[in-house]
Amino acid sequence: MENSERLEIGLRQQSIRLALRYQKAEKNFQIALRAHQTGNINRAVKYYLKAIKINPQNPKYLNNMGVAYRALGQSIASLACYYRSLSLAPRNSGILTNLGNALREIGDLEKAKLFHEKSVLMDPGNADAIYNLGLTLRDLGRPKEALGLFDKSRALDPKNSEYEWDRALTLLLLGYLKEGFTEYECRWRLERNKVRRSDKPLWDGSSLEGKTILIYQEQGFGDTIQFSRYIEKVGKAGGTVVIEVASPLLELMSGVKGVDLVVDRNEDFTDFDYHIPMLSLPYVFATELSTIPKNTPYIFAQKERKYDLTKLSKNLFNIGFAWAGSPTHQNDKERSCGILPFISTLELPSVSLYSLQTGAAAQELSKHNLKDFIIDLGSDLKSFADTALIVQELDLIITVDTALAHLAGAMCKPVWVLLPYAPDWRWMLEKEDSPWYESMRLFRQPAPSDWDGAFCSIRKALWKKVHQHIEL
Repeated sequence: MENSERLEIGLRQQSIRLALRYQKAEKNFQIALRAHQTGNINRAVKYYLKAIKINPQNPKYLNNMGVAYRALGQSIASLACYYRSLSLAPRNSGILTNLGNALREIGDLEKAKLFHEKSVLMDPGNADAIYNLGLTLRDLGRPKEALGLFDKSRALDPKNSEYEWDRALTLLLLGYLKEGFTEYECRWRLERNKVRRSDKPLWDGSSLEGKTILIYQEQGFGDTIQFSRYIEKVGKAGGTVVIEVASPLLELMSGVKGVDLVVDRNEDFTDFDYHIPMLSLPYVFATELSTIPKNTPYIFAQKERKYDLTKLSKNLFNIGFAWAGSPTHQNDKERSCGILPFISTLELPSVSLYSLQTGAAAQELSKHNLKDFIIDLGSDLKSFADTALIVQELDLIITVDTALAHLAGAMCKPVWVLLPYAPDWRWMLEKEDSPWYESMRLFRQPAPSDWDGAFCSIRKALWKKVHQHIEL
């Protein structure tokens, strides 16, 4: 056998071995993909790794591995996968978008914007790439540009409700409430939202004379408190108004003007003629900035209950505060600041601090040995009616964007709210006041993740307010 024949046979055998290796890698990848699609992320990671070890030059394997790591909350590992995948396929729009999303998630917004722009450049007709660039621009404080990109995405893929949803949120952020609340109704077309099934009709604002309407909580505690201001308007349509809420809100909501009956949402209440989710009320009433109900206070502490005032300092300026929202909120890591930034307010004379923090975050008091400096009232709170009793007695509430902010605002108590650079839509942009709550003042991060800047403003304002209090 000649050398050329031996070489040809050797190359053929090598090619066969390589093909078998790639076949084995692909088999592992398909197992991983099926696990990923069914939600078994840990199994998916295991088989993606096997595929990558066999064929580390396949950008698809690395990209999917990045998606799986991101689903597990492992942002750094996810970034490593995307960067390696991009090195093998530098013009791949999907990889560029995934990398941009991962960077946005960890707060590196400027770099995220660059990769999203590259993604759009590589594939100008990719609606998802355009949409993700829009999300990043909105986070960077450029909502009008974001709105234009959401319009482009929706034109390319009109059936995608996520594009319509973020367009609605951006309209609301910009203060275009009537159009925004109209589009906000698209939330029921999102896969993650469950539509309430009933054989009774949705209320459209028509007369309720002789009828019963059920208004039900559909989102968080803060949302329910904020939009319960509309119940009085519903009551003016006649009929009986029934409110369905989670148990921590039952006692508090019973005192809202216009409410005839409050029921626990765990009960099966069916004796009604019409129903409507709480956050559809602004849409039904065609709300604009100028027509937001200004009926504060519309939530009150229960008159028949009293709080033990011996826990409060008589001659000091009493401040209640909270530093974390619900950990299940999708943006909680951005809106919650932790307890440590609040410690600097202890330098102010004549101030007494009271923690109103509940949940797992309340453990920070013990973790940092702060209970000798900050009085824990959060452990007294079993419901929002309990919280209202305490809020009524305090001089000021300072809190991150959580239900406490809405409760204090609805009670018309002085409340200062700390906001991330990219705030929730209801706080809009740049304003220091809120059209929803006349007693509220907003303190915003001057740059992404800059809590120090927000607290610098808080300390200056607090120094002035405390001195005014002392003079009085």
